[in-house]
Amino acid sequence: MLFNIINTTITKPTIDALGYSLDLYSPDNYLIKKDAIVNIPSGISLNIPEGYIAMLLPSGKLAFNYSCSCPATFIPSGYKKEITISLIQPSMEELYIDKHQKIAQVIFLPALNLNRNYGQI
Repeated sequence: MLFNIINTTITKPTIDALGYSLDLYSPDNYLIKKDAIVNIPSGISLNIPEGYIAMLLPSGKLAFNYSCSCPATFIPSGYKKEITISLIQPSMEELYIDKHQKIAQVIFLPALNLNRNYGQI
């Protein structure tokens, strides 16, 4: 299983239609004011395989339609705490996030362990 549910009231994450990302949904209603950042608890923790990292990205709709973004978030294997989704609204308008709306996606990428492969620098 790729994730553990921490908050049982959330919409369960889904795998996207092409099978490349894990879609995450808002656990509640939020208002993101212009030029503001909102931290949204995902209600899940991830089980990232050894040798991989997870990268958190905004949903395509939020990014394309509203210019909403996430700061670069890389999550290493072994991280077991709840994932928090930080959304930034840089536009001049407020953004309403509805409960159960898709807000982010997680992709899993292979990662090279520099200590194991190159030793101490």
